[in-house]
Amino acid sequence: MYLYKFLLITCIVVISNVNNSLCAKLPDYIKACSLSDPKLNECAVQSARNAFAFIVKGDKTFKISSFAPLKLDQVVINVGESLEMKLNNLTITGIDIGTVNKVEINPETKQWLIELSSKHLTMILTYDIKGRILVLPIVGQGPGNLTLENPVFTYKFNYELATKANNSYINMIDPLLTYTTSKMNFHLENLFNGDERLGGAMNTFLNENWYDVNGEIGPSIAETMNTIVTSVLESYFNRVPVKHIFTA
Repeated sequence: MYLYKFLLITCIVVISNVNNSLCAKLPDYIKACSLSDPKLNECAVQSARNAFAFIVKGDKTFKISSFAPLKLDQVVINVGESLEMKLNNLTITGIDIGTVNKVEINPETKQWLIELSSKHLTMILTYDIKGRILVLPIVGQGPGNLTLENPVFTYKFNYELATKANNSYINMIDPLLTYTTSKMNFHLENLFNGDERLGGAMNTFLNENWYDVNGEIGPSIAETMNTIVTSVLESYFNRVPVKHIFTA
């Protein structure tokens, strides 16, 4: 089984030093829904769609940085002992044009599901790679980009209610993000110490075999996105009591 590791050099690039003050209210751009509403999920997805347009711009009150674009210092992808790939100085575009497709909340089982999609997710970066990808050796350092076409992200978590200062808050448990994509495109410059023939052949190989390559590096990308989404949601859940998130 492959071992996937992921590293964000900056403690978190979306959330930094989250304010620990409690009992905040939902911002005006998020509409509270009723748990007793038989159309709870319809209310939740509409509320999420409206809020998403504001969240991606950032919210200083909740210490959320802008997603237009999203900037990361570093992501490290390890595939067992066969491959190490460091993605540095990432600028990620496409999140802000995303859409919330689905929100499902089950108060009885205490489970959430959120589905988002975008036309593309493009990462402009510098890379440092060494090892084997699929069956071929690969080595190089330089600029590059990686694009997911039509990605669909599914984010799930369980939750429990935690009491703080006489108020109940949502405590997320085991959040997990997975994704699908219709295509993954690679362009890595300066592979094999600038050998254009070998570098061109490797880029062609990666793009022709994108599905299998995604199977190797995709879990680390998903883990990175999982950390980001979890941090954003926790910035609200850690401060806003349940009584302000859901109405009676």
